[in-house]
Amino acid sequence: MKNLKKNYQIPTVHHHSGSIMQKKFEHYCENSVTVGVDRKLPTIHCLKNGNYAIWSDSCSCNQSAWDEYEVIKGSGWSDPFEIEEKDKKNCWYYYEVLWQKYNNENLKKNPKTRKLKGNYVGFHSWWAGAYGHILHDNLPLLAYLKANINDSFKFLMLNDPIFKNILKVLDEEFYNRVEWIDLGEVISVDGYLIVPTPDRYPCIMAKNLMTYLLEWISISLPKPVKKNNIVFYTRNNTTKCRVLNLENEQLIINNLKQFLIDNKIDGELIIFSGKDKNGKTLSVEEQISIFRSAHTIIGPHGTGLTNIMWCDFDNDTRIKLLEFYPGPNGYSSQVQAEFHGYEKVFRGLPIDYHIILYEPQSTLSETFVDLRDFNQAIEKMFLNK
Repeated sequence: MKNLKKNYQIPTVHHHSGSIMQKKFEHYCENSVTVGVDRKLPTIHCLKNGNYAIWSDSCSCNQSAWDEYEVIKGSGWSDPFEIEEKDKKNCWYYYEVLWQKYNNENLKKNPKTRKLKGNYVGFHSWWAGAYGHILHDNLPLLAYLKANINDSFKFLMLNDPIFKNILKVLDEEFYNRVEWIDLGEVISVDGYLIVPTPDRYPCIMAKNLMTYLLEWISISLPKPVKKNNIVFYTRNNTTKCRVLNLENEQLIINNLKQFLIDNKIDGELIIFSGKDKNGKTLSVEEQISIFRSAHTIIGPHGTGLTNIMWCDFDNDTRIKLLEFYPGPNGYSSQVQAEFHGYEKVFRGLPIDYHIILYEPQSTLSETFVDLRDFNQAIEKMFLNK
């Protein structure tokens, strides 16, 4: 298993102002992680004849686990018998549930209670129904649990069609170990119940768990015949947020095409939107195929870039990534948030990571990048200039 921490490389910010933006970015990275949050590994709890329930299916990972002696505590975890105001704060994006249906008196009468015999792991993380968040927030933790918990244990997971599809494609044998449960359904386990309490911010912990996911992917997915794809991710005609100005994007793409020809860079340039020519979302298998054969990925911050997780990392040549980012406050943070990108999420990947910033005229809906910054970035990435 690779030591990814040793391979971590802070992203290079390319900007026409010189090194100013690089220094601001490094300062942001050093000071943006809350003290005490960034633990190395999740805490594992084991209950005998325990109960488990998932209360939210959106940006909160709210869930509960308990037996007759204790209720599991942790950020994003709630006492199902007594919900207090502080629990809402601890859950960050708190997703309100009709808790009166699940109070002490009614829990025992809850018609959604189901009894299962055997040993289980209760697993849930935030944004469990969002493709990108499944890849970079959920799968690393799931891979860690799969690698460290006996194969006799089955998993309790939220019944979500996107997650189910991804997991079935990745590892059908593991998929068959999962008992899919509904939102608010209380599972009473006749056996042992294991649950992990991760960080308040799962994406920060994910970097410490990425090794487990990369090994799982390496074992489960076939090796690419050739790594010759250069993927340019476009958000045009797929969303209304952070869409690169069409004229600006075409200029960037044309410039990239000419650069590849002039410098005899091996590879096929693929314009990727996550959809086919008819506007239908590409299957998980199709997306894996494109990125599994890629050596370079370029594009704006967004779900499409998270497909880098499917790349083949089983060699000493780093996958190249150029991500378009919101800048610091006062520059282009209005697009999303100051330096809001995948740096924390992708820290666990052995990649050659580069960044260019959206220009000041950018908005949440329409963005612009400077061609000078783009040229500087690809020259460094491909020619090391």
